[in-house]
Amino acid sequence: MSYDPKEDAEIFGEDEIIYCGQHLRPHRTGWCTVGPEHKVGLGIKFTGEESLKEAALKCRRLGLKLFEDVQRGN
Repeated sequence: MSYDPKEDAEIFGEDEIIYCGQHLRPHRTGWCTVGPEHKVGLGIKFTGEESLKEAALKCRRLGLKLFEDVQRGN
């Protein structure tokens, strides 16, 4: 089954950052073809690289796994 990434904006909002459980990282809405059942809205608007750093910190506080942490063995 194919998922239209444009639906992310309808579900999570335009230019929002979400956590993707398949990619194990936060990223912007609108391009990822992973279905919404594998995503968590973080309530952070995309305003540049700093917002992605903020999103990663929030993911860690929520106990969501990040690829960079898993790769390092954390």
